[in-house]
Amino acid sequence: MAIDTSAWNDTQLDPLSPPPEDFDGLSVDDAAELIKGWFLDNFEDPVHYVSYIGREGGYQYIWGPYDAAEVISNLFAGVASNEIIKAAIDAVEREGIDWVPSEKRIQIDDDRPQPEDMDVKTLHAEMLSRIAALEQALEKVSRPGIGHNQPPEPLDDEPLTAADFQALSSAISVLKTQPVEPAGRRADRSY
Repeated sequence: MAIDTSAWNDTQLDPLSPPPEDFDGLSVDDAAELIKGWFLDNFEDPVHYVSYIGREGGYQYIWGPYDAAEVISNLFAGVASNEIIKAAIDAVEREGIDWVPSEKRIQIDDDRPQPEDMDVKTLHAEMLSRIAALEQALEKVSRPGIGHNQPPEPLDDEPLTAADFQALSSAISVLKTQPVEPAGRRADRSY
């Protein structure tokens, strides 16, 4: 009887690989390592590719976080003994607590044009368009809103400091002045 992993499938992710089901003749430690290997093949620590925003913002999850105990307990109930399941959970949790799908399971959106398929003029225009959108977003952040008349207490989590705003503005100015073709690049040379 194959283990049903469909509850852990999600859009834009490849399904979980088939989990091990036969633990006959294996010690508890060997069976736990087999489950741990399967788990780490399908899930990974969010530090590898999930965006992190400091100051209590934390990881910005698209999928997850998943709990190893929940995944392993649900998938291996009835297939492995409670002793094996507990040992596998303990082994995985020594590696980390929160988990996301392995990056290799993420499906790439093939419908979007890829940079290598676009000419430099199109790429430059795309860059300028994104810069304009960023400038509009920064404009909204820098405008006073509710509380502009001095809130009753200091704000600990200010979205952008004056130094942040200045650094972003300077970077935008540099990017906006970049030519379509880098200096010294010959039109007949392909990269």
